[in-house]
Amino acid sequence: MSLLLILSKPAPGQTLSLDDCLRLALQENQRLVSAGYGVNAAEQQIKAAGALRRPNLSLTAGASFAPLTGLDPALTEGGEYEGLVEIKQPLYDGTIKPAQQQAEVNLRQATHAKTRAAADLRLNVRLAYIDLLRTQRQYAFTQESITDLQSYLETVRALAYGGAVPKTDITRAEIQLQAETIVLNDFRTAVAVAMKHLLEPMGLPLDTTIVIADSIALPAARERIEANLDLKEFGFNLETARLELKLAQAERLPVISAFGSAGGWTSRSQLLEAGAPHLFGYLVGVSLALPIWNWGATTARIAQSNAALNSLQADFTVLRRRLDTEYQTSRRQFHAAVEKLNLLKDSHVKALAQYEILLAQYAGGGVSSLEVIDAHRTLLGILLQEEQTRAEIDALHAQMLRLTGETE
Repeated sequence: MSLLLILSKPAPGQTLSLDDCLRLALQENQRLVSAGYGVNAAEQQIKAAGALRRPNLSLTAGASFAPLTGLDPALTEGGEYEGLVEIKQPLYDGTIKPAQQQAEVNLRQATHAKTRAAADLRLNVRLAYIDLLRTQRQYAFTQESITDLQSYLETVRALAYGGAVPKTDITRAEIQLQAETIVLNDFRTAVAVAMKHLLEPMGLPLDTTIVIADSIALPAARERIEANLDLKEFGFNLETARLELKLAQAERLPVISAFGSAGGWTSRSQLLEAGAPHLFGYLVGVSLALPIWNWGATTARIAQSNAALNSLQADFTVLRRRLDTEYQTSRRQFHAAVEKLNLLKDSHVKALAQYEILLAQYAGGGVSSLEVIDAHRTLLGILLQEEQTRAEIDALHAQMLRLTGETE
């Protein structure tokens, strides 16, 4: 069963397969757009880190005034004026290389985050598609059951008014019809809700309805979780923590820089004196900054980074065990659901045959209406349970694809 309205992207009346829905979602979903900006930000971080090794050029200008009293006239001369172009070139800085490595890791992590966002999106679309297909099928089966029951009710009324069966049979059929009508209304609501759950990740307006194909095709899942995207994400976190530890350790290393400046630097008194020489020229040099003592702040940062790294390593082990347990559980549930579906299919065939026999015998007075209604209810229950189990199998399959790192 399918509901139909016109989509803004697909052609009107076009039936969308699961792959079609996935393509639309990957084109329209804003989570992937956001992840793309994250990649761009990481690329800019690499550019910024690469600039740390390049010379820095700056312009310094200023003016000051100071009275001679209490100050050395040879130094202040009543104030200073300066206009300098300064350059500074790092020769050795132990923090630059870890910072650049960290920027590269961040780029790989941002790229992976986009891949992971696409995988999460595929899972969401698949689960929503599976749920919509399930509710549509259950709605269709219930609707067919009601149609069949209405036909049976007409037969019961004809027989009851002719005195062949008691009129209480009419009441039994009407009660069952009302019960199935309630179920049908519930499924109608479920279809509408499932439709919105599918439209949301696809980036389509929530007030539209799409036609989906009455089948699901999923790729085969891997047997192991080594390629799990969450494990890879955690691996980047570990790498970042190791680099942060290196950065903290590098704070103890000296920083050596070459510097130079060119321009004018003179005193107020020299400007006022006629014929006084003004100081214009340049200077170059090398500076060394060696941390000696900061009250244990660097040691504390190193210990903090090391503790954070150890914590992440422990969390990684926990995550791996949890994901492996989740995968093994899903596999066990998947195989159990397949066996259950096979049993339900067999029960479906038997229940249908039993219902048809009882329905044929009812007109001849061979069975009671209660037996027919019970067989009808049993058949519908098996049909609905069969579709529920089929959807569970597909959902477990989709979850195993996500757990094993499927990226296409």
